[in-house]
Amino acid sequence: MIIRKQIKRIDQRINGYKFDFQFAKSKEEKDKFVHFITKLEIKKKALLERQEKRVR
Repeated sequence: MIIRKQIKRIDQRINGYKFDFQFAKSKEEKDKFVHFITKLEIKKKALLERQEKRVR
């Protein structure tokens, strides 16, 4: 249950960064958002794998 909440929170943060990315003007800003999104997606993938192991 805790892992699901963490995944949900990460999804919300990713969506927020994707929304902000649309309005970023400079390349540095866009790169920053891409970096944050990538980092969060890696965390999410790790949590999903952990959740899958617990279910088994």
